[in-house]
Amino acid sequence: MAKAGLDVDVRLDGTDRVAQALRDAQPKLKERTVPVMQRAASDIALNAMFRARQEPEGLWSRWSRARRGYLSPASPSYRDKKKGEYWFRVETPGTAAGRAEAVSEFARLAVKPQGAALVRTLDSLYGRPGGSGGGRILWAAADDAADRIVSDIGRAAEQAAADIEREMGEA
Repeated sequence: MAKAGLDVDVRLDGTDRVAQALRDAQPKLKERTVPVMQRAASDIALNAMFRARQEPEGLWSRWSRARRGYLSPASPSYRDKKKGEYWFRVETPGTAAGRAEAVSEFARLAVKPQGAALVRTLDSLYGRPGGSGGGRILWAAADDAADRIVSDIGRAAEQAAADIEREMGEA
């Protein structure tokens, strides 16, 4: 008994288009998500500056021994900076303002009464240090925005996926 043969022809149309859409996935994802990350860093920096402006007297001013008084006050300065293709960072300057920001952010233990008074003032203005990064201004701003940022990036990734699926569907 001879075996009967079965011939099957399979034709896939549009494989080139699908392959191209998949190759474009990373650039499309980048196109949708990077602006969201940039906005998030910018929003965190602005929110931190707004919070920091609720200043205790003298915190943002530098004392001058030579002039025996405070110099012009420094101003909180949180800046967002692009550090890599998908990496944005909020930075503080290495100036008097940056030192005041660090004190405001992390001061929690006091050895002398003046330090204890500063910590109480900071706690009353900005809340106690803690949260994900251990701080009370910049990290609090980041913690407050975290859920929204995750949601915004998720939405941007979904839009990129929809763009890619639409291109593959056109194949």
